[in-house]
Amino acid sequence: MQDWIEKGPSKFDSNRDEIMSLTKYGNIHGVPSKTLEKYCHKDPEKRRKIGGQIGTKPLLLGDDQNLIAQIALRKDRANDGMSPTEMIETIQTINPSLTCKQARDHFHRTGP
Repeated sequence: MQDWIEKGPSKFDSNRDEIMSLTKYGNIHGVPSKTLEKYCHKDPEKRRKIGGQIGTKPLLLGDDQNLIAQIALRKDRANDGMSPTEMIETIQTINPSLTCKQARDHFHRTGP
């Protein structure tokens, strides 16, 4: 989408054919044209920011998620892998405000 905004409608598809419409550009990249219009609006003030709309906020910040992954990785390398229960406890230790169910759901959404 940033490509469309920066270069205007003069884009090229995989056959190096010029794409003149936002609808065709969206079809090639698998994005509905109505959705693409909201992010590539001609008026910069009316453009939606990617990732700034619908969806729940993550329970753990990216740094916390990386820390949990590193803990699990190091325990695995030491041949002392973590059970799902230990992972859930680790998640709750890092963010004590989470309930057991929230920690369990977070683990099952992001786990293997």
